[in-house]
Amino acid sequence: MRLCDIVDIKSAFMEKTDLSEEEIQTIIDDIPTAFDRDKVIEQLEEYGTCEDKCSNKSCCYSCKDDVIDRSDAIDIVEGGGINEI
Repeated sequence: MRLCDIVDIKSAFMEKTDLSEEEIQTIIDDIPTAFDRDKVIEQLEEYGTCEDKCSNKSCCYSCKDDVIDRSDAIDIVEGGGINEI
């Protein structure tokens, strides 16, 4: 399996078929997502926060890991993996 940019797929359909943009979008919307959206959100909600994991609360500000706010991550997942935040 490979992941594809839906915009590229839509553009290819628009160039090579007589289908309307609405028909193409309906076809695209019917294609299952490559991940289980609800399961990912469930895992994000269960995952502890930095404050839960750190004994030293100041570590959250000096953490060397990339950090994203959980609600932002859930918004991205709910949007199908598109980060428009």
